[in-house]
Amino acid sequence: MRLAIVVLAISIAISSTAAAQEDGPIILPDRLQQLATEFPVAERLHISWAQASLEDIGRYVGLLSAVNEVANSIALKNDRKAASDDDYRAAFSVFCFWPVNKPPLAEPFWNTAAEAYGSEKVRMALGQSIGPLAVALPEMIKDGSASDEVLKKWPQTKAEYMKYVIDLESLKNAK
Repeated sequence: MRLAIVVLAISIAISSTAAAQEDGPIILPDRLQQLATEFPVAERLHISWAQASLEDIGRYVGLLSAVNEVANSIALKNDRKAASDDDYRAAFSVFCFWPVNKPPLAEPFWNTAAEAYGSEKVRMALGQSIGPLAVALPEMIKDGSASDEVLKKWPQTKAEYMKYVIDLESLKNAK
């Protein structure tokens, strides 16, 4: 628990915006970390902060890095320079953390996506893999229709999800 708090505190103290080196770690925005508490990220990763290992912390930070990259890409595709709260929430939805009853079609790709923390290639692949349904979601979040849209109209099969929401299979080529 202490280690997790130290890692998050250092990250918060260091940054207020995301920055990346070519093939090195990114710095997670404070706001992304705050919004992450709204979603069952640690629970879905089977992390108990009281007994969290360095590997657990790495998976958590890595997946938040992937969410950050997707949120930034959604923002750019919506002509925004920086990700908004709704872009971050859309990215959490893309990775199947919200709405709760959504099929977890992205979950098998979490470990590969988590490599975004230290890999520019993975970050670039994530940015290029965003589909039209993900890009449209922030506006629906703003108007309150997003949950119904995702639950009733988003693809229920892996192939369709990869085509219209996010092509996580493209990460295989990013290594």
